Formats: sequence, C-alpha cells, structure tokens
Amino acid sequence: MAPGQYLGHNKVYIIREGYSMRLRNGDFYTNVLNNKLFRLNEDNNSSWYLSLRDEEGYHETEKISGRDMIRLVESSYKKANKKATPLS
Repeated sequence: MAPGQYLGHNKVYIIREGYSMRLRNGDFYTNVLNNKLFRLNEDNNSSWYLSLRDEEGYHETEKISGRDMIRLVESSYKKANKKATPLS
C-alpha cells in the first residue's frame, strides 16, 4: 500500500516503516497546548478539518489534505479515549 492511499470512504492511511495512522471522520482529538477537544471532519472534497464547539461558538481549522492533517494531529493533538457529548 502506498503512503496516503485512500482505502474506502472517510479513511486515510499513512504507512511508514513499523507505523500506521488512520483518519476517521468523527473521531475526537485533544489539543495538547490548550487541552480543548476537537472533532475530526472530512468534507465532500475529501479535505480534512478539526472543529470545536464551545461557549464562544463554533470554530473550524483550515481545510487540508489527509496527509497534512495526519502531520498536524501527530504534532499537536492526542486521540481522545471516548466520544464527547456536545454542548447544549
């Protein structure tokens, strides 16, 4: 399998020697700098972004490729253990 190959809808894999990471639409990640919980999203053009809904409103990061999102998530986020409940 080639790095960055798309394997089905809503999944992007990056394979490196002895390591692989998969993006999944709807997974949650915590920012290691501010400890805020973000949701991973894929749009209709197969671009990826992180969204956050908090007391200040709804926020989205820039839409980027799957490969770039994996780099961003690896550098500044950790995967959340469970799904979060949305704010009312």
